[in-house]
Amino acid sequence: MVSYIQTDSKITVVFAGSNARVVNIDKTHHNYQKVRSLLKAGSKNRDLLLELIDVKERVEKDGFSVTLDEFGSISQIEFEGFELHSSLFKRVKSIIYEQESTIYIKNFIKNLHENPSETSRKELYGFLENNDLPLTNDGYFLAYKFVNNDYFDSYTGVTHKNNLGSTIEMPREDVDSDRDTTCSVGLHFCSYDYVSEVESGKRLLILCINPKDVVSIPSDYNQSKGRCCRYSVVGEIPAEEFMKGNIRIISNFVDDSDQPSLFNNIEDEDEDEDYDANFDETCYDEDGNYDEDCCY
Repeated sequence: MVSYIQTDSKITVVFAGSNARVVNIDKTHHNYQKVRSLLKAGSKNRDLLLELIDVKERVEKDGFSVTLDEFGSISQIEFEGFELHSSLFKRVKSIIYEQESTIYIKNFIKNLHENPSETSRKELYGFLENNDLPLTNDGYFLAYKFVNNDYFDSYTGVTHKNNLGSTIEMPREDVDSDRDTTCSVGLHFCSYDYVSEVESGKRLLILCINPKDVVSIPSDYNQSKGRCCRYSVVGEIPAEEFMKGNIRIISNFVDDSDQPSLFNNIEDEDEDEDYDANFDETCYDEDGNYDEDCCY
């Protein structure tokens, strides 16, 4: 038996029976509206309601350690002994509540903590938080780079030829790690905001970068460019389409549903083909099934 009491600020749910429980959630709980809709529809589905309300047991099976506040909302997340902060905390929290796959974010955290520089790790947090760049399933991130029309690097014109599918690298110790030296030695990458226009005779490439290979994020240009010791060239954006504002790579690191992203060079074979971005989360029947007639 499931019963509940709702006030202006919270819902108290009573699960009766041999394994009785009483749980409280308030409006700060990510699934508050879902739980409220299910209860109002008369749902008695104990397992579904508990899964929505109490995420702790489910996510800890996935390798995360979470701390909940008195209303069951996540207040702290750790992964393999590392506490998550800032944008990474927000992103993982959203993934947990939305019951999305955690593969790419777990791999990203593992790769990040293989970076030998704590300073580099912190700088990369800021870079990804400030810029709409996606993560791949193996925990790498995608970024942009200008090269000459012949695919050689723009700076020397002869050192690195960035053919599609190629991997470019240099010794890490040769890359300038001082973020206040804003234009210096290293393999360069940048964000969408840094790319104001594609110069005549230039090409705009998409790079795939392991977080462990990031060395510094220069302090100028609002943390929109970086230096690393290794990257792979995975795509090219046609200059004419970029200049029209029609193409950019899609971010899954930050929740920015309004970004005009229409292009993702990496196809994710695990992507949920049934995902509906227009789904109305309040459309439930009493068994917790979606009512398609009320969705669009």
